[in-house]
Amino acid sequence: MPTAETWKNKSPLIAKMRETMAVNHLSPSTIESYIHWAACFCSWADCGSAECLEGSMVERYLTHLAVNKKVSASTQNQSFNALLYLFRNVLKKELGKIDSCRAKTSQHVPEWLTKPELSELFKELDGDWLLMAQLGYGTGLRLMELLRLRVKDLDFGNGHIKVHDGKGGKDRLVTMPKSLCNPLKLKIEEVKIIHSKDLKDGCGEVWMPGLLAKKYPSAPKDIKWQYLFPSREICRANDGALRRHHLFPNGFQTALRLAGQRAKIIKRVHPHILRHSFATHFLENGGNLQMLQKLLGHKSVETTMIYTHCVDLNAARSPLDQL
Repeated sequence: MPTAETWKNKSPLIAKMRETMAVNHLSPSTIESYIHWAACFCSWADCGSAECLEGSMVERYLTHLAVNKKVSASTQNQSFNALLYLFRNVLKKELGKIDSCRAKTSQHVPEWLTKPELSELFKELDGDWLLMAQLGYGTGLRLMELLRLRVKDLDFGNGHIKVHDGKGGKDRLVTMPKSLCNPLKLKIEEVKIIHSKDLKDGCGEVWMPGLLAKKYPSAPKDIKWQYLFPSREICRANDGALRRHHLFPNGFQTALRLAGQRAKIIKRVHPHILRHSFATHFLENGGNLQMLQKLLGHKSVETTMIYTHCVDLNAARSPLDQL
């Protein structure tokens, strides 16, 4: 039986799926996730060709994940979305009714940092890591939304930041923290210096989404399209072009983890905890739940409502303290 890795690297079906997702402008992380599940499914089905793959197999596979693999509900849903894309967009088949055994849904209260903990964390950071941490907490941006910010996304006049192609392919606006206006302006000046040097060295291009590079040939070298947090080194892209990408996620993740250790914070400190902290403190300060939903970019207000548990915990008094 070919392994999932074999399917991923050698299967024409998986290659076609990857190409289809790229044409439809799915994010790189979504592409890799869907490819993983499609390859695992094909390996499990053990079919000699794509023609033998049927919707009934998907139902049995999802049941297999829930019963034998004990995956979470979110993992099972991710697998289902990947296989739905495979069948509809690549195989051109309809799945029909899927009545698989569902994985247990668990609702966890998110972990967040207190304001004193955040202050201690920020003391242990400097440079780009400090600005990114403050911006992540001050806006509630997801890690990749933060890393993919470009110079043009910052609107100082109106006091907001535009998030392009967030989760679900949606754009949204978030409030720019006033305390970060000057640091962000200084950061843009730093980016301009780096970009000017790159242009002199015969580089200076940045990756452009979709077909914008063909539509606007000069845009890749325009300062407004440059990443706000550019990488230290110029990288060679898959097409052979030399470009300065944005900072990679693992650098920021490591910096936060080590800063949390130095600040003696017991909780696991990672980029997403800044988003949880933003949401919790926003509601604590009297913020509106529907406004928080828009700022976080949640599709459903039910997703946002989990943060009400955090606020309720802070507001409730123990009976012991009233004796």
